[in-house]
Amino acid sequence: QCVHILGGHKAGINGISIHPSGKMSLSVSKDGTMKLWNLVQGRCAFTRRLRSVAERVLWHKSGDCYLLNSLKEWQLFSAADNSILCAGSHTARINKVLFTSASCDNADSNAQRVAVLLEDKTLCLFDFTGRLVTSADLTSLVGGSRPRDMQSSRMNEIAIKACQSETVRSVLENEGEMLVVVTSQGLLITLSVTSLETHKEVETAVLCSHQLKGEPRLIALSVWSDVSSSTNLKENNWIDSAKKQIDCEGGVERTDNSRINSPADKKKKKKRNKKSLEMVEEKERKNGEKEGEEGAKKKK
Repeated sequence: QCVHILGGHKAGINGISIHPSGKMSLSVSKDGTMKLWNLVQGRCAFTRRLRSVAERVLWHKSGDCYLLNSLKEWQLFSAADNSILCAGSHTARINKVLFTSASCDNADSNAQRVAVLLEDKTLCLFDFTGRLVTSADLTSLVGGSRPRDMQSSRMNEIAIKACQSETVRSVLENEGEMLVVVTSQGLLITLSVTSLETHKEVETAVLCSHQLKGEPRLIALSVWSDVSSSTNLKENNWIDSAKKQIDCEGGVERTDNSRINSPADKKKKKKRNKKSLEMVEEKERKNGEKEGEEGAKKKK
């Protein structure tokens, strides 16, 4: 059911983000404006002319601030008075900017970070004062492919408590959020934000990686925790068991591909195709018989 149709931008919309309360949203457009929408009343509450065209807008989960980014700049604004809290500029194109945290405590404001993924294969983490916390070169991980998108996720508490190994459970309890990076050649890499800040080598921050078959050209992804599959975690396979589902353009792929295109699946698919073919042939046979009967009647 359509509740409201919101119109007002004079050009295409580049991005939209809904406030955590669900009562308002922000949108940015190619017309160089940002609009605040009242979703309850279905009207535009505020319009702001931006210095440059914004590529994306993103609310923080607290609702106290929001991010804007253009091609090579990003800005963090206070929601209270729209003042700039901090900003950053880069020589390379910004492919994604988002909020993340280096602490297991969501309320720890000192651990809140702005993660910036650049076209030159650099991943930067800033605190909310604009100070560069760390900068990681992803070249050794992505190779000749390009980092296209990034999402932040956190291991859910149910999965952590379900860990049978005390060693793994103690590590996860102190772990911050995870960054999942997708490349132009179908490679997905999960990085620990905590390890990125405490270790110089980016390889030590890799929690897991997965290469999709055929090296598809991915441009976007969405990550979330699969709670139903996170109830029997063991020390040697906790990452595989805490499955992440990656929503890619053109279809859905899982980081655990153990059952995708397995012999059993191929056998079932072949059986379904055979059954479908038999149904089509039977339908054609019946249609032929019906046409023959109608032709015989006309001759009589």
